[in-house]
Amino acid sequence: MAALSRLKVEDFRNLKAVDLQTSRRFNLIVGSNGSGKTSALEAIHVLSVGRSFRTHKLDPLVATDSSQFLIYGEFAEASRIGLQRGRSGSPTLRLNGETQAGWAEIATLLPLQVINTDSFSLLEGGGKARRRFLDWAMFHVEHSYLPDWRAYRRIVSQRNMLLKQKPRDLHQQLDAWDLDLARLAQAIHHRRSALIEEFLPIFTNLVSEFLPGTPAALEYLPGWNVEMPIEVAFFESRERDIRYGMTLLGPHRADFNVKINRHAAIEVLSRGQIKMLVCALKLSMGQFIKARYSRSDEQYRSIYLIDDLAAELDHINCGLVIDYLWNTDDQCFFTAIEESALLKVAELTESSGKFHVEHGKISPSYAAV
Repeated sequence: MAALSRLKVEDFRNLKAVDLQTSRRFNLIVGSNGSGKTSALEAIHVLSVGRSFRTHKLDPLVATDSSQFLIYGEFAEASRIGLQRGRSGSPTLRLNGETQAGWAEIATLLPLQVINTDSFSLLEGGGKARRRFLDWAMFHVEHSYLPDWRAYRRIVSQRNMLLKQKPRDLHQQLDAWDLDLARLAQAIHHRRSALIEEFLPIFTNLVSEFLPGTPAALEYLPGWNVEMPIEVAFFESRERDIRYGMTLLGPHRADFNVKINRHAAIEVLSRGQIKMLVCALKLSMGQFIKARYSRSDEQYRSIYLIDDLAAELDHINCGLVIDYLWNTDDQCFFTAIEESALLKVAELTESSGKFHVEHGKISPSYAAV
């Protein structure tokens, strides 16, 4: 996992022709609202995983006067990633000149975490965001996890189709599908449980730094009553599944709760405290994965995309997050309306990592005044 050394973007939202040499550590993109600074972070995210963190739609990503966008990234270790995508048809994704069928290898090379105003959904939204957070970590620490998760999701989809169609031999078909489903569900559950157990002390330690005197606990909800064998749980839930036409229990329904003194965190913390708790979740997970990689010969480095950190955080809490990130040796991309909003980032960022954006054009800040 390497740091991004060059970012080239063409016709992505309002970014027309961007070509940046980026710093290995801190990068600060400054500009007014609507200038395109968040779009620069979004482009990096799309290059890494093939989707935006702002929308599920493709059309808004392509500049209004263009039929396609291009995103290109270079890394210190000479790796190159290029993505070309039009309003219709399949994307063209290349790694070191070789066409890729999917994003798995790219996501491994370019592991991203986003911290922005939407990150509140990690605690305030439904379980989907939290499952995605866990599965992102599992993808990076257990390379065999992704095939099992995909196989499990495929069987759930086929099972749901059967539940809706209700063929005459429904129960016989469900008997066959549920054997594989139970095996995969158990494997996924064991891996997630092990990850939570190992991750928890790292998370609680960071919470104690970010929110002193606020004892946090993390409660993992596996998606069914684990005191019951999963194959029995599937069987006992079958009539209810048939009634609703979907599989109502299993790892695809898993979740976790963050609690403060046995109360849900979102019920007792302020907005600023919740943002610090979200930062603690994301940053401690990065530390956890890095610790896992340190046991092997591979080097791990996260890339953090941090949009408007100062929103709902005072200077003291911003400073805590910035200090932590600086000590991780990871690469970070910050946005701000002006440097004074993130003065500590500005002080730590070399001149080569400072950029100014205006009307979709991004240039080194010392040349943009």
